[in-house]
Amino acid sequence: MLLDNARKFYSRITVAVPIQVLPPLLGTLATTIIYMGFGEFDLFYLRDRKKREVDFLVTRDKKPWFLAEVKNADESLSGNLAFFQKATGAQHAFQVVLDAKYDGEDCFLKTSPAVVPARTFLSQLV
Repeated sequence: MLLDNARKFYSRITVAVPIQVLPPLLGTLATTIIYMGFGEFDLFYLRDRKKREVDFLVTRDKKPWFLAEVKNADESLSGNLAFFQKATGAQHAFQVVLDAKYDGEDCFLKTSPAVVPARTFLSQLV
């Protein structure tokens, strides 16, 4: 059922796999956000026939909200983010870099693909 709904939104994408096994903390966070009235959230992995991929697509109320490509230290922006942002209509596209230092800039004000430190990104999800 969930995969059928994903195919309706992403007709050009070959694979939209729902990620249903979440670590306990993320599962708790997602549940909390739903009960607080922020919406219904789903998590997907994207890959097309040309093997372009993005690590995560988060939907909010069944609509694409943001894309996230996670890198350990690479701060050169992945071209796949712009491609999938256009294909899905996601509001935001982030390259989340684990080893980058925190900055206080609001990453959710950005509407084009951007490199964001993981500490900054994660601090702004709640």
